[in-house]
Amino acid sequence: MKKTILILTAAAATLYFSACKNSDDNQDVIETPVYTQEQLDSINAAKEDSINAANAMMNDSLLNKMAQDSIAAAEAAKTAAATGKVPVSKPKTKPNTNQSNTNTPVVKPKQEVRTQEQINADKKAAKFGDKNAQDRLNQDADDKKSSKFGNKDAKDKVQQTSDDKKSSKFNK
Repeated sequence: MKKTILILTAAAATLYFSACKNSDDNQDVIETPVYTQEQLDSINAAKEDSINAANAMMNDSLLNKMAQDSIAAAEAAKTAAATGKVPVSKPKTKPNTNQSNTNTPVVKPKQEVRTQEQINADKKAAKFGDKNAQDRLNQDADDKKSSKFGNKDAKDKVQQTSDDKKSSKFNK
């Protein structure tokens, strides 16, 4: 009995190991494609054409924007000439920051610090289309942004608003 089990185990092991044999005859070889010079030139030309098309679209949109700005300026000048009033408009481009500014700085009046209750009321009112409430919320957001970049008055206002928000949580 022991001999038959041993012989059967040896036969099974032989079959098992012979099935795991590494055969080089059946390997699939993946070949990399070989392109001709004409095909490579065609691929490069297609890449260049797509880049040029994207640049042309970007330039066209810039030219269209400049044309719209000049048409708007011409219409404003025409309206001003007809009414006799000089239009006041914001410059379309940022001023050159490389030149020294000899003008005196503009001092903004100090704004009052808004409480958290006022801010919450404005948020609710802005949801229902109150333009003034939306403007006040936008001003708060601008103050918060400018406080991050060194404006002392805005920093103080944001700090006071933050302190008021914390105190309003404890007072409820």
